[in-house]
Amino acid sequence: MTGRLDLTARQADPAALWRVDLFLFTGVATVLVIRTFLSLTGYPQVGGATLHIAHVLWGGLLMALSILAIAVFPGDQWRWRAAFVGGIGFGFFIDEVGKFVTKDVDYFFKPAVAIMYATFVALYVGVRIVLTLRPMTDRRRLALAASALVDEATGVLQLTARDRALAVLDGIAVSSPERPAADLVRDLLDSDVPAGRGVEARLLTAVDRIRRRILATLSTGAAIRIVLALSAVQAVWLLGEVVVSVARHPQTSRAHATLDTGLPATVTAILLVTGVVLLLTGHRESGLTALEWNHIVNLLFVQVAVFNREQFLGLLGFAGSAVALIVIRVARDEVRLSEGAPGA
Repeated sequence: MTGRLDLTARQADPAALWRVDLFLFTGVATVLVIRTFLSLTGYPQVGGATLHIAHVLWGGLLMALSILAIAVFPGDQWRWRAAFVGGIGFGFFIDEVGKFVTKDVDYFFKPAVAIMYATFVALYVGVRIVLTLRPMTDRRRLALAASALVDEATGVLQLTARDRALAVLDGIAVSSPERPAADLVRDLLDSDVPAGRGVEARLLTAVDRIRRRILATLSTGAAIRIVLALSAVQAVWLLGEVVVSVARHPQTSRAHATLDTGLPATVTAILLVTGVVLLLTGHRESGLTALEWNHIVNLLFVQVAVFNREQFLGLLGFAGSAVALIVIRVARDEVRLSEGAPGA
């Protein structure tokens, strides 16, 4: 496979978008896992007869650790770890929001789910707006690419991160004042730096090797077929979730269940149909983008609503949709790579 992903026309750092998604989806997953665990164990309390160590404290500790990691350790690898650990911490924190907006400290305050909704969605949309509207200047491209040198120097730079940095440098014009520095960064990234010998370096190398094998397996045609199969499974599963969630509740609450579960499910269905039609008519990148948004809406809206009513279904639906989203994004990047590669 030749060529790299064309990032010259994109206005957002793709690695930053992935880290934001990792933070938010990890936060949502943490909320779902916590509430499932508490429900299955009868809501135990840590602290004995006199104390109650709320899990919001563990959330604050994890978020503090993620901030300290970024402040202390150099390189992008620590930014990924901080996004993951910080997402877990934020999930612990936001899960107890009901206690802090009610006078009687009510963990089961029903509107708490809506508050979580609004928080996750506002963060997701707000950060993406900031990242996509912020102009991708030559200096910013140079800074993004140069950050990979830190990981290279410490022996933990993954090949995918190096390729991404080189692709960002492709957007710097020959006549730009930053071009000499960009050429120097390119030469340093292309140089043979001995890989790290620690456990971390070996683990990252193994992850990189696995990812490249997956990319090789997901040739464009195979990726599209896999995405279509996942889309069909999701459509059936989602319909079942909505039907079960609505049917298990009394007639008086079915209208509410239809609104908070059925409405977002309808949005995902529209995106799903749009994506499949675009794929079948040859508009591969647009189709995959529509399916990506289908799963994003599903993760941020539908599964949280379903979980609020049927916990086990919501947890399984979240896990399945998260895996599908990763496959779709890999497939989309492969499509962009094949269509932007020289001679492709």
